[in-house]
Amino acid sequence: MLIHAPSSAELPTLRSIELAAGSAFRELGMTAIADAEPPTLAPGGAGADGTNSGT
Repeated sequence: MLIHAPSSAELPTLRSIELAAGSAFRELGMTAIADAEPPTLAPGGAGADGTNSGT
């Protein structure tokens, strides 16, 4: 398996996957994680605060 940084074209799909993954956290009672916004779609994946945490 090859792991690579996503291309600009892959970012919307990646964001959809991250949003869908939140449901698993919600089922475990981890709503803060489930409700957290994924990182921005800017290349590099850093969130608005410069981190990759999405918080």
